[in-house]
Amino acid sequence: MEHNLFPTRVYQFTSSLPTHDLVEPILNLDKQKDLHYGEDSGGWQGGGMIFQTSVFQPIKEFIERKIQQTFNQDFKITDVWVSIYNKGDYNKIHNHPVTNPLYYDNEQWAGVFYIKTHKESGRLVIHSPQNPTNTHDFEPKDGDLFLFSSSTYHSVTPNQSEEQRICIAFNFHLK
Repeated sequence: MEHNLFPTRVYQFTSSLPTHDLVEPILNLDKQKDLHYGEDSGGWQGGGMIFQTSVFQPIKEFIERKIQQTFNQDFKITDVWVSIYNKGDYNKIHNHPVTNPLYYDNEQWAGVFYIKTHKESGRLVIHSPQNPTNTHDFEPKDGDLFLFSSSTYHSVTPNQSEEQRICIAFNFHLK
């Protein structure tokens, strides 16, 4: 499904992959070595090597297939990380600007794939580039994939659930 907002384009896909099989491998990441804690808004992030692990290959292949089908051109995933949010954790408004000069001439996109969600575990909020107070919220479900330009400002509302919200975020550029 394609959503054209503000006029920001957001692509949304749903997989039927068994995402709960990935909860334990993510929670087993070493919080001292692989993850860092967000001091401002909470949540653990890191684990940038997960796509090199066989258990994550179906997710990686699904993401790559959807990127290829959507853009029909070569691309490269440049960054990958997991996010683990406990009750009260959220993510402030931000974007993912291109910081590597190797990618300045390529269109950069961001994505998020949801592993574990609950009704009150936080909504993905897309902000208008003209007025960031104008927003559109999505309530992600397990297996949902969202793709949007990396310059798009976005945030995540606080997790009000007693359950963790877990997702895989990434950046990619179109060649």
